[in-house]
Amino acid sequence: MHAKRSRTASNRNGLVHRTSFSRAGRLCSAPHALPPSPVSRLAFASCGLTVALSIMVPERTPALELRRSGVSPARGRRVTAGFLLASFALILTLGAGLWLLRRHPEHTLWIVLVQTGFLLCLGCMVLAFVWLQREIVRGRERELRLSELSAAWQQEFERAEAANRLKSSFLAHMSHELRTPLNSILGFTGVLLQELPGPLNPEQRKQLGLVQASARHLLNLINDLLDLSKIEAGELKVGCLPYDLRELLERVVASVRPQAEAKGLALRAALSPEIGAATGDPRRVEQILLNLLSNAIKFTQEGEVVLSARLSDDGRAVVLQVRDTGIGISAEDRPVLFQPFQQLETRLARPAEGTGLGLAICKRLTELMGGEIHLDSQPGRGSTFTVVLPLHGKAPAPVASDGASTSPGP
Repeated sequence: MHAKRSRTASNRNGLVHRTSFSRAGRLCSAPHALPPSPVSRLAFASCGLTVALSIMVPERTPALELRRSGVSPARGRRVTAGFLLASFALILTLGAGLWLLRRHPEHTLWIVLVQTGFLLCLGCMVLAFVWLQREIVRGRERELRLSELSAAWQQEFERAEAANRLKSSFLAHMSHELRTPLNSILGFTGVLLQELPGPLNPEQRKQLGLVQASARHLLNLINDLLDLSKIEAGELKVGCLPYDLRELLERVVASVRPQAEAKGLALRAALSPEIGAATGDPRRVEQILLNLLSNAIKFTQEGEVVLSARLSDDGRAVVLQVRDTGIGISAEDRPVLFQPFQQLETRLARPAEGTGLGLAICKRLTELMGGEIHLDSQPGRGSTFTVVLPLHGKAPAPVASDGASTSPGP
């Protein structure tokens, strides 16, 4: 009789296990979601049950879902107490257990296989309650759609960035082809104006002067485009060599003085006595100041333009300021002021000349040299551009760029 009862209990337990395995098998064979990645992952189970179980997740294993909402507080405490021992017992005795993939944003646990039954672990009967439930795929489908849209957007963004880099690289490498003919025109025009081949009559000199001025203007525009393209392509380098800053500032003021005098403007230079030796890229510093001074003269109808220079309080930087009494810049226009190809609407009788690259290049050159540029302006009261540069820069070794741009234009 005892043997019969044992066989009956064994059959009953076997039926329970077979039923559990059958249910689990049917669920596992259903088209559930796959792990986030086809590679194996190392995961640990805590899931609010304070359980620490680590195991490798087999790749491409169908997943089931165990929701915390399906576990009552009382049963949850029992599962908390026996979950770790039960899981290891399943692995050691039956070759199965619980594999955790990840925590779902909605507090859902992703699992790949669950086995139920009565477990004998370290002499204690532990009853493990596990509820199997089909996955609710709506959240997963929404996540997949967002992931696909994000991947498509990223692909289009990278394609646009690649096209922009290709454009910038192409323009940066066209410097020789673009500048050589213009330099030839300027060279031959200069020879003719010097009357080396023979004397010129007034009309010939006037026409050659127009050719020379137009060629210089076109060269400046090309220089601006190429400088900006090189900066965007990461190919423009700034030099680092000693130079006389005071002499550079005086030369810049002298070069723009004819423009100021032609408009009846006063042009002054206010240089502190300590301004002298510096280290950096003098050609790029001169380019920045020429752009700022030319803009100041262009947009000032009366009054003065002042270039000032002093050392910072700690003596480690030079503070250069270009101040004018011109039309000023409104607060609404400032966000686009340093953007390339942007020209602000002005109150001048005629449109402003230039490409709208001057200030954009000034800003980027200043940043390349480790400095910064600021604007203080009020409409109708003028503008003050402040450039702060390291007095002794630590830029890489100088790499020659194809000329400096001096064309004005905000």
